[in-house]
Amino acid sequence: MRAERGGRPLAQHRAHSWIVDGRSFFRVDCETPVRLRFENEKGESSPVYGPFFHFSCADGIAYGDGAIYGNVDLETKRWYGHIDGKYWSVLVLTSASAPPD
Repeated sequence: MRAERGGRPLAQHRAHSWIVDGRSFFRVDCETPVRLRFENEKGESSPVYGPFFHFSCADGIAYGDGAIYGNVDLETKRWYGHIDGKYWSVLVLTSASAPPD
């Protein structure tokens, strides 16, 4: 999970846990309004989804206001977007107060 393309990882999913600043968590929550999108290594991106007033990831499943938007596929280690049915390399979260890309 990154805040911008090529930015440093905010959280990484490994072995059913989220690693944030060297600490391991089952769930990551963001209770400030955000938008999300998925990106691949070619610089392509999904549509921007949101804003969501509550975003969370539990065991590699991304939720926006309680609805599932993607999950980490354990075989490919890539995000699977539930709306577009595509595989992506990263999930990008941005503040909902920032202009959408």
